[in-house]
Amino acid sequence: MAPNREARLPTAWVEPFARGHGAHVDSGWDGNDFRAVFRGTRGQVQWELTVDGHLDTDYPATSALRCSTPYAGSFVVGGGSSQVASSGTEADLLFGALSAARSWWRGRGKGGPRPAGGSVAAGGSVAAGGDGGPGASLSLTDPDGVLTPELLRMLESWPPSTHARSARHDDRFSLRLSGGTLIFTTENRWGEAVTAHQVKILNAVLDRLAARSS
Repeated sequence: MAPNREARLPTAWVEPFARGHGAHVDSGWDGNDFRAVFRGTRGQVQWELTVDGHLDTDYPATSALRCSTPYAGSFVVGGGSSQVASSGTEADLLFGALSAARSWWRGRGKGGPRPAGGSVAAGGSVAAGGDGGPGASLSLTDPDGVLTPELLRMLESWPPSTHARSARHDDRFSLRLSGGTLIFTTENRWGEAVTAHQVKILNAVLDRLAARSS
């Protein structure tokens, strides 16, 4: 069973990844479901990243990274074939935190609401298409100008996932900052390279916020 599990949902990377990033991890299987919870730091900021995967490909792999920051500012950016457009309200934050890492865990909800919307330009205005520059493929609200072109390129370019999945599930992500809370969720992105990219983006965002506040 173990080789079959690894072929369909690789997990051997979890412990070495945690050691390599100076993080603590709790992980394990519960039937056909796998969960790993990483806890690490960036400077004075503590973060927690939960990744969930399933051997049953009817359920998408998900992740939810969350941390509290001392930095001012707000933004929301989403990507994937079902992009997330958001007003940045507490209800939106709750959806972002729960939909990717909780609604599919144990409860296994199907056919739930999937927010959709067009591209949103920095400052909150709706953009009629993109110009091909950084962030053109993303839905974005960034009134404070936090997200640099370099960060937008990182958000647009993800490593390939390493899990078996159903074709009916699309890749997507949501990254948002509001009230000092940073929430970064993904669906159908799995593996060491994907998780390293997610943490790299987190670190870059925190570094950007720290530079703006200095």
